[in-house]
This record gives sequence, C-alpha cells and structure tokens, in this order.
Amino acid sequence: MSMEFKGVTFQSIEPLDKDLLARLPDDLKDFYQSSNGIIAFNGGLHIRSCVNTDSWNSLGRYWNGEKSLHRDYPNLLSSDIPFAQDCLGDQFFMRDDSIWLMSAETGEVMDLEVELDEFLELSIEDPVEFLAMEPLLHHMDSEGALPLGHLVHVVPALSLDLPEETAYHIDALPIDERMAWLKEFYLKEGKIS
Repeated sequence: MSMEFKGVTFQSIEPLDKDLLARLPDDLKDFYQSSNGIIAFNGGLHIRSCVNTDSWNSLGRYWNGEKSLHRDYPNLLSSDIPFAQDCLGDQFFMRDDSIWLMSAETGEVMDLEVELDEFLELSIEDPVEFLAMEPLLHHMDSEGALPLGHLVHVVPALSLDLPEETAYHIDALPIDERMAWLKEFYLKEGKIS
C-alpha cells in the first residue's frame, strides 16, 4: 500500500510489535509494514504506531491498554481497532474491515462505508474536507504549526448547539490532556441518547 501523504510532521521509527500486528486485519498489517505510524497534513491525520507502549502514539495503549477507548465509550467494541484520529481527537476505527468515525465529544459512531485503502485515498485527495481540518487551519493561521504530540483544543465544544456568532477559543493541547478533556465532556454533557 503506497500512499503519498503531504505535510508529514512525524514518521515513527519504532519497531512493530509483532503480537499486536498479528491481531490486525491484512490491509492494516500491510499499511503498518510500509509505515509504522504517521502524522500527516500538518496534524490533520494521526495514524497510531503498531506498538504496545505507554506512548501517545501507541495503538496498543488506545485499543486494549491503559487508555482503551472502548472502556469509556460504550459505542466502541473491544474488537474495534482505533488506529487513527483527526486533529480534534475524533477517532477513526476499523470494524469488520470498514472504517468508522467516532465523535469523542458525543460518543456517536458513523460507518464511513469505506475500507482502509479508500479511507487513505479520500484523506489524501481532500484532507481539509474529509478530515474536517478547519480548526487546525485556524490554529495554524493564528499560532503556527501544531506541536508534535498535540491535538487542536476547541472551547466551547463543537457539538453544543450554540449561536452562530459564538466565539471559540482554539489552541493546542498535549494528546493526553485533550483526550481527558473530551472524555470528561462526553461523560458530563456529550452523551447521545
């Protein structure tokens, strides 16, 4: 699987975790054997590394490790593979060979009805639209590049039904801090019924 990502700000050089790799579907295995994790589009897409560490970049950590997303978000199954996230921390995961998107603010999941290769192609063709990168572009215009290991933090939450003239504060937070904020918002206010 050969993909040409633009705006690459991180390319993992960590060795693949062979046990974790063996549990993945073939198309995800193929991707990881050519690239073990990447941040592309200046932070618009973060594909986690196939490692089982305590790192902000670890697939194992968010799939079934200490930060397992399915523990906090009941719409995620333990078998769902949260292999990537967008600039805000919304999660892309693989379920039955299809790529799904979960809003980390609401827990809502949506089948994108694409397989991994098409997901990557759509990301490359139009990352701003497909990956909803507007908050990242705003951050880059006002603050510059997104620091490594950070996500875009928007307050108030984008899922709230607020007046059109609402002023949003946009900055960068370390991934763990942004994910903790999203989890807290989801548990207190964001759960869909």
